[in-house]
Amino acid sequence: MSHSREDRARPDRGATAAAAEAVSGRPAVAAPRRLRITLGGTGMVLLGVIVLVALASPLLAPHDPHALSGAPFLPPGPGHPLGTDDIGHDILSVLLHGTRISVAFGLIAATIAIGVGAVAGLHAGYLGGVVDNVLMRVVDIVLVLPFLPLVLVVGAFLGPGLYTEIAVISAVMWARPARELRAQVLALRSAGWVEASVAMGAGRGHVLFRHLLPGIVPVLVPQFVEATKNAILAEASLSFLGLGDPTTMSWGTLLYHANARGALLTDAWLWWVLPAGLALGLTILALALTGFAVEELAKPRLARGTGRSFAPPERAAVTRREADARVVGQALLEIDRLTITYAGAGGSIAAVDDVRLAIGQGEVVALVGESGSGKTSLAAAVMRVLPGGARVPAGRVLFDGRDLLALSPVAMRALRGGRIALVPQNAMNALNPVIRIGPQIVEAIRAHRNVSAGEAREELGRLLLQVDLAPTVARAFPHELSGGMRQRVAIAMALANTPALIIADEPTTGLDVVAQVELLHLLRRLRDEHATSLILITHDIAVAAGCADRLVVMRNGQLIEEGDTERVVARPAHEYTMRLLAGVPRLTDPVDATALSDAGGYEGTDTSPVPGRGVDRGTGQAVLRVAGLRKTFAGPDGGRHTVLDGIDLEVAAAGITGLVGRSGIGKTTLARIVCGLEQADAGLVHLDGGATSPDGPTPVPRDRRHWLHLIFQDPYEALPPHWRVRDAVAEPLRVRGRESRAERAGRVRATLEAVSLVPADDFLDRYPHELSGGERQRVAFARALISEPRLIVADEPTSLLDAPLRAGLLRLLERLRSEYGIAVLYITHDLALARVFCDRIAILAEGRIVEEGPAQEIIARPRHPRAVELVSAARALDGTR
Repeated sequence: MSHSREDRARPDRGATAAAAEAVSGRPAVAAPRRLRITLGGTGMVLLGVIVLVALASPLLAPHDPHALSGAPFLPPGPGHPLGTDDIGHDILSVLLHGTRISVAFGLIAATIAIGVGAVAGLHAGYLGGVVDNVLMRVVDIVLVLPFLPLVLVVGAFLGPGLYTEIAVISAVMWARPARELRAQVLALRSAGWVEASVAMGAGRGHVLFRHLLPGIVPVLVPQFVEATKNAILAEASLSFLGLGDPTTMSWGTLLYHANARGALLTDAWLWWVLPAGLALGLTILALALTGFAVEELAKPRLARGTGRSFAPPERAAVTRREADARVVGQALLEIDRLTITYAGAGGSIAAVDDVRLAIGQGEVVALVGESGSGKTSLAAAVMRVLPGGARVPAGRVLFDGRDLLALSPVAMRALRGGRIALVPQNAMNALNPVIRIGPQIVEAIRAHRNVSAGEAREELGRLLLQVDLAPTVARAFPHELSGGMRQRVAIAMALANTPALIIADEPTTGLDVVAQVELLHLLRRLRDEHATSLILITHDIAVAAGCADRLVVMRNGQLIEEGDTERVVARPAHEYTMRLLAGVPRLTDPVDATALSDAGGYEGTDTSPVPGRGVDRGTGQAVLRVAGLRKTFAGPDGGRHTVLDGIDLEVAAAGITGLVGRSGIGKTTLARIVCGLEQADAGLVHLDGGATSPDGPTPVPRDRRHWLHLIFQDPYEALPPHWRVRDAVAEPLRVRGRESRAERAGRVRATLEAVSLVPADDFLDRYPHELSGGERQRVAFARALISEPRLIVADEPTSLLDAPLRAGLLRLLERLRSEYGIAVLYITHDLALARVFCDRIAILAEGRIVEEGPAQEIIARPRHPRAVELVSAARALDGTR
């Protein structure tokens, strides 16, 4: 099983972590990795020493801390290394025993506070509703409680003592972790792998303890270290002020007695006060540095630096010579022998290998290639947002005669988002989830233009209309928009300052064919009106052919073919380009037994022919029937927005029905209702001949959810990142609980082989980040297949994959349908794919199924205006008329 170089090497999905910075032009600040490692290691070593001293304090203490072992106020000497106090206690012995008390106090109080906070945060974030409202109001009250008065009141009621201090400090400290953990749970509960678990029938306990709790551990551990530090400091402060237990030998009590008995008025403070203060300070410092290191380990993205180390030390002198850059010919952008490497297990791997490319003023160049070919890394180098693991050992990137890799961060920031703009592929990562759309676009405008707030708001409205969005979208949060709408928002941000160069990384992914055509027209108009140059990065060669002046084909980090679009499409010179073209179905292609097998093999894909299309393969019995389904959502204007309005739809047993419609029209909402992830306002969902909601809008019963399975659009979000492949595939069986561990292991192996992941033993112990995009989606198919479902709901399962992978996975899905009799509800915006893959097509528009019938008939003779619009756009997109 082969892997692309970039999939094996890059530490994450690419440059999406820096997408927001690239869009807005604002910098991300992080400490150098070596400095963080040094500080974190120092803190952990220091903390380890303190813990050992606390454990061994009875052995290390030279005297009984309670005994009068010397004369009062003895200075440090052989028998008493830190002298004695005012009544003759050995201060070193008291200090060592105080270490045990103070460290134990911090650990106990932190454990209680974080435990209570974790339980509250998990339940508030996951259950929502009344539980969330009540818990968060309690958190609000606790956060505003005055600490010292609370200690006085509780102390007067319970009496002073160590347990009272623990109770009060824990009661105050749990609230902040609870709020932060709730926010983390809110993000996790909508993750693809969590929703897949819910859809397959997992109970609350399974979701909480198998998915959400492991997901918050990276946040929980640093919070525990922070809480321990705060508890130790709080105890010492309270004891020093006399609000603690004076009979307890903690560091705070030691300082209290020193202050109360006149140590600060004599030289005794040098051996009575200073050592205790230093011990307290060193412990706080050790915990702070350890928390810093633990947070880095828990969040690997922090450990990769800022991504600004573009050259090794030997090139440092060259990178400072910004004035040495020169313009070559008439090119606006010239990439000159650029090489980008990533650190791999076996050494450096070249994701971009000696690439030379020039882009003229007003030229549109499409960069085409399979996933992991180096396209995104090339774009990230131009934007200077490469991940920290990347290095540029050779090459230059010249823009308007200046080497971008040699510019200072300030100079680069002036260009980024202004003269050079990026449209990132994953728009959700480029948008701030807690800020409304309007302020984010206004920020992009004002970051590079000296305009008033009113002028920026006027420009905001124009930009939204330019990308076919209503002005009311400005008041929405990103999560309230569909994927296609979020992508258009990212495009509006890129257009805000009329840049000279736009880099569009898969800008049409997730958009319907009408939106794709409109977007390509918009980009061409910008080129014509403003002479804007465009780099269009895509795995869809049909999209590239409809927009680009030149096509550049990449594979394994190298440019293997380049030329005028018309020539490359009509007469490709390289075998790989031919395979890319063959893997893209067109509306005029004949529908026969090889419709999805022309692309050839790729990453172990099955190349066997599939049955002919154009006739219903179902048995006639409906495995899914939706009747009168209605769903509304609250809109950004405060009103109710009807998404689904009386949906009637059937999927025959062993048949494939394609659900097609524009982005944001409600296709995914319908799929989520079918799988029990959303609750309808009205209507019925009949599954396998039985009504799952006979008395109203209720979720699919848990004992029947294994009869259907949902496959998500994004293979990078479909699998639990903290689980190995064997655990992810076995989860449906574990939820059902009918097989032994040995039986589950055998079925996991067999299922992986059924989806062409062979040998299965090579994949069982891998984590999702160790798989390519195609392999991840195959594992997602295996999770669906192992539960022996009657129905698979596939929500755009191939839209993020390149043509060879897309064809291979559709062949796989067709084979699973044929061998196992599985029905498929296939949600897509790609009419050409739906034509060759589906028996029937249903067109969703205006909240209703406006047209339904055999796939060939719908494509050849659409009747409803919305169906005509979709088919016409698809024909325009692939060049047919």
